[in-house]
Amino acid sequence: MNTFKFVNEILVALHFIITFALILCNYRNSLPMAINPKVVHIWIQSYLYYSHCIMNKLSREAILLLALMAATTTVHAQKTYDFEDNGIYYTILSAHDKTLTVDYGDEDYAGDIIVPATVEHNGDTYRVSYIGDYAFAVSDVSSVTLPNSIDSIGAYSFQYCNSLKEIVIPNSVVLIDGAAFNGCNGLESVTIGNKVEKIGLWTFAGCSSLESVVIPNSVTEIEGYAFRACTGLKSITIGSGVNSIGKYAFSKCDDMNEIKSLATTPPVCADKSCFSNYSATLTVPQGSEDEYRQAVGWREFANIKGESTSGVESMQSNKLIVSTTNGGLMLEGAEGEPVLIYTTDGKIVESTNNYTAGQTIPLCKGLYIVKVGTKAIKVSVK
Repeated sequence: MNTFKFVNEILVALHFIITFALILCNYRNSLPMAINPKVVHIWIQSYLYYSHCIMNKLSREAILLLALMAATTTVHAQKTYDFEDNGIYYTILSAHDKTLTVDYGDEDYAGDIIVPATVEHNGDTYRVSYIGDYAFAVSDVSSVTLPNSIDSIGAYSFQYCNSLKEIVIPNSVVLIDGAAFNGCNGLESVTIGNKVEKIGLWTFAGCSSLESVVIPNSVTEIEGYAFRACTGLKSITIGSGVNSIGKYAFSKCDDMNEIKSLATTPPVCADKSCFSNYSATLTVPQGSEDEYRQAVGWREFANIKGESTSGVESMQSNKLIVSTTNGGLMLEGAEGEPVLIYTTDGKIVESTNNYTAGQTIPLCKGLYIVKVGTKAIKVSVK
């Protein structure tokens, strides 16, 4: 065993021993804290996973994450929720702003969970704005409905929720923090809202049932390991706003055979480890092919082809009805379908990979081409 591996295994072992020493003291009432067994359970599982990563030289980010978990184990040891309402535990985030965090509590969550946008407590109305760290982790939730009041989703918040099949991240969310959905191996469908700016470290790693993901144009950064070991992932669409992709972001996604990048300038890849299957077809905006063929992390693809976004044909479908409203449009017959909206010169201005009934897509005045699946129609917003 080399020195690097030996030192890291010693550090991991020490943290493991300290954690259980704290638990033992807690049960003997020697410390004024209540360590949540869920956090310890998560730590044990993550220890096994991340120590394996260390042994395989996936190194700095894995070690940093392990250190972060060591710190958060102690922080969460002292944390308690403020109140419970309709089976959901809350911590008051700001008494002044009347905002709440969804938290973990005395009982594990299970089944179908609907998180409300607002909650009444002691005569005040609070806005639910944050899904807290570990909130639903290692639970038997089968579905979670999140409101448009949520600003961010915390670290490890849904980690190891193996019964969770689908998640729709609302358009209000800006940040999905590290390892939020890590290890959700039953997760089949993810809809990422169109205001998310960053997908954190290990966010969707190990979601082996995911087959297709659309990253919206609002995202600027995909951090390291974000989709690592999504072994069922076959296609990925990377939005036009992505500027950087971290190490191993799509590594061990060996079945991925179709990658589409909508960015005219290739996002900066940390190195060629960002992807693992370089035999996949990479589709990029027409005219950007040469830039991708020269860029680190992209030039390794053997099959790079350009695709024009301005050649969408206009057609009317009796199953697709588009109606304009003040400042936007609504669609009928597009529920659950991916929607792309182009200007007439081919620029994508809005996108969603799972349109919901009644959803209004905000648009300025002008002429647009709306593409729903394989259908397209020209629309004027006045």
